[in-house]
Amino acid sequence: MEKNDKEILNLVQALKFLGTTKPTLYRWLKSGKLKGVKAGQQWRFYKEGLMEFLHSKEKEKTKFEVQLESLVDKFTSRLKEQGFSKEETTEIINKAVVVRPGNKNTKKIKNNTKSEPGKPDAARILNYIVMEGLSSRASDIHMEIFENKTRLRYRIDGVLKEVEPPSKELYQLIIGKFKELAGLDLLNKTAPQSGRFEMNFGGRRFVVKVNILPTFYGEAATLIPINADAVLLKLDQIDFSPENYNIVRELLNSPNGLIVFAGPAGSGKTTTMYAAINSFDSAKNKIFTIENPVEYAFYGLSQIQVDQSKGFTYSKALKAVMKNDPDVVMLNEITDKETAGEIMETVLTGHLVLTQLSEGDASAALVRLAKSFGLEANQISSGLAGIIGQRLVRKVCQKCKEKYTPEDRVFKYFGKEPGNSREEFFKGKGCEECGGTGFRGRTTVHDIILMNAKLKEAVESNIPAKDLRRIAMQESHCLMKEDGWQKALLGKTTLEEVMKMTKDI
Repeated sequence: MEKNDKEILNLVQALKFLGTTKPTLYRWLKSGKLKGVKAGQQWRFYKEGLMEFLHSKEKEKTKFEVQLESLVDKFTSRLKEQGFSKEETTEIINKAVVVRPGNKNTKKIKNNTKSEPGKPDAARILNYIVMEGLSSRASDIHMEIFENKTRLRYRIDGVLKEVEPPSKELYQLIIGKFKELAGLDLLNKTAPQSGRFEMNFGGRRFVVKVNILPTFYGEAATLIPINADAVLLKLDQIDFSPENYNIVRELLNSPNGLIVFAGPAGSGKTTTMYAAINSFDSAKNKIFTIENPVEYAFYGLSQIQVDQSKGFTYSKALKAVMKNDPDVVMLNEITDKETAGEIMETVLTGHLVLTQLSEGDASAALVRLAKSFGLEANQISSGLAGIIGQRLVRKVCQKCKEKYTPEDRVFKYFGKEPGNSREEFFKGKGCEECGGTGFRGRTTVHDIILMNAKLKEAVESNIPAKDLRRIAMQESHCLMKEDGWQKALLGKTTLEEVMKMTKDI
């Protein structure tokens, strides 16, 4: 081949082709392992020579290759610890497929065992990033970029764990691939975007929500993987205490009224609300859901997706539903005064409506309902059936749990006398199963408000918000910290964990 026929790359192109960084490339040049030509202050490289270098034994592993190998090793080791054979592990990895749903040009990207030399396979490491999250039970995955580095973190049992991130160059490729799979605008890097893709993992189907946010140094990504095959739980799979379970069942048997599920973002209230919907017999009840967006399709539910951009709001969707003789209606959330008013009209005409509010507990949700949506006091006192508040607490690892005695200050927080020898509490001392944290998984703590004569009188009297909340807490069937105390006695969680998650109430 004549010299003139050879493709010449500049430094930037060579770095991308090799998938490495400047310091590493300069080290290869200095050691003589890599050949290049310096014209003035600029380096030039023959692509053919770079290809030969990539296939030579002299080349050090690029940062990408080291990271990928480390990620694969950790991932396969975790599967082995979980009881998977070598053959099963290989099958899981090779059959992991990410899919962009809802598009005629659906793309499937498999975990190829080989990548083209010099071209880091963003799809391959993307799969491993998500699969690592799934195998470690991460509720969300966070990727961020800064001036000189990137960051990759997994939220496991509510706590963020930082791991080795991809290089800055690879980070950009991965973010682009996430956007492509989620059907987002690749060229728009100045506005927040949201989408999703599906992923098959270990014989299960996951929906991965993708949220892209532009930051000062580039785009950050938050991924939320959800097991689409198990998202619609049964009500008895929510960790209600036996007494609270019976109360919730009785509440759901109400012929009409408004039931509100309350909790801060990420408290699992949507899962609990779906479990409540799942408790109804869809063969005997006409059930409508009004969502934005419809995340999962379920048999037996007539699901409606609102479109605010086209004027199809929650309020208009609810008006349309009412013409179809519903028995039960579920709305994602009360968003504005118009929707709140329409909901109250629906329940006062003899229908059961389930919805949610992003508030810290049931009493805070009652205050917001009474004070923030312009509703008449008699609408709330007559239409509201009850409020179920919820938060998540970490569960004690059952493999390494041991008895312990909480500090006196902890007992005082719960209004208990310290040193009661009849009560036993447990904590995890840390093991391989829980990653040394002492916790594995999460469970729920609840508080429940049922409308009674005293609460109705307080609402109709239009008393100040702080007084209404005080009375609501006094009339609550069960406070969250009381529910947490009982679950700590059962060895499900620790008093300190309940204290941490409820101290702002």
